[in-house]
Amino acid sequence: MDHYEPSYHIYLNDTCIKANLNPTEFEKEMSRIKSFLELTNLENIANIDYVRCEPPSRLMLEGSY
Repeated sequence: MDHYEPSYHIYLNDTCIKANLNPTEFEKEMSRIKSFLELTNLENIANIDYVRCEPPSRLMLEGSY
């Protein structure tokens, strides 16, 4: 059975800056981006957001006999 993970897109001020990240990549990138914004004192003017995209659902049908 295949396992599908959600994917994530990260937006900064309504512009997609990272797309189709798996959960592990998403956590790393969000941490990096937040750290960068803090170091550059831009966290107050930057609007960071994300979208979680659920994997496609699979319909399991029995074969005909």
